[in-house]
Amino acid sequence: MNSPLQWTLGNYLLTGAGRRPKLNELITPPFVGILAGLAVVAFGVQGTLQDIRLPFFHVMVSLEKVGNLTVPLIMISLGAMIGEITITRETGRGLAAMALGVSAVRFFCLPLLFILGFLFVLRPLGLTPVQIWVVFLEMHVPPATNFTIMATRAGKNENHVSFTLLTTYLVYMFVLPVYLLVFLSLMRL
Repeated sequence: MNSPLQWTLGNYLLTGAGRRPKLNELITPPFVGILAGLAVVAFGVQGTLQDIRLPFFHVMVSLEKVGNLTVPLIMISLGAMIGEITITRETGRGLAAMALGVSAVRFFCLPLLFILGFLFVLRPLGLTPVQIWVVFLEMHVPPATNFTIMATRAGKNENHVSFTLLTTYLVYMFVLPVYLLVFLSLMRL
């Protein structure tokens, strides 16, 4: 019950400013979700929800898949809030250009270099699949998050670094499955 209290009463205490809470401030989506989960257990309908022949199972699996995507998005949003990314009309184009340039190198040039390296260097050298996998990962992951710490400590380019990391991690969630397919296809050659 700590989580419902945190998301209802805690939300009110942080945002209430001394006034009586409104109902929508106390009944939040996490609170409703926890109550729904408790109701499923209390009324013993788990069997119905887990029966593959019924549509409930497929709806639950779909919602679970969507839910798996929300945690990384929440972490990215939280990181943007903590990083205090400030985007204005004046700075937006510069930030977007920087993020686009880094993304082009990180998600196009380096993967292309990996493919060429695989075909002309790694495969002829007879490296093991594990060794090739390590090289693949090194050339396909987004920039390191510790760049934000470096930029903050230096007091320079914090917005550029934070926005670029935010953008590249968002792009990475969509391009990684494509890269994995390319990697598996290359390993079959």
